[in-house]
Amino acid sequence: MLPTIVLVGRPNVGKSTLFNAITKKSVPAVNYPFCAIDPSVGIVPVPDDRLEKLSKISQSKKIIPAVVDYQNKLIKNVEGLFNVLGDKAGKEAAKGQIELIQRIAIHMNKMKASADAMLMARKAANKLTHAEEKAFAYCDTVKVHFDEIRYHADIS
Repeated sequence: MLPTIVLVGRPNVGKSTLFNAITKKSVPAVNYPFCAIDPSVGIVPVPDDRLEKLSKISQSKKIIPAVVDYQNKLIKNVEGLFNVLGDKAGKEAAKGQIELIQRIAIHMNKMKASADAMLMARKAANKLTHAEEKAFAYCDTVKVHFDEIRYHADIS
């Protein structure tokens, strides 16, 4: 599964411009409402100078860099949806947007709580002076919070 970065925001704030700059694509980026109403996807290689060195050591014939999947999604102005699409269609479109925002918010809140807990666990582990105790503290507490953050980042 590719790591995914989703650019989410209100209309006309620069999501498509940023998406185009990162992915070197050219999705519409015009300053009028609902210009880029459909989601855009771009897969971008992650530069890593170490790959060439590792390739020489392992005598690999091909270097395959890591990639990130960027998505550009528009959180539409809910009131504008009613005006443009009409009452019934507007409610349906708004419902999907609100569900997307709620889903992202739930995962962001859980990631924030885990990050805060991880920071506290790291501070406690860093106070330990014996290297073995510190290592076990990291494995037992810090890694648990890190795994929780990764889980919510992967599914949001």
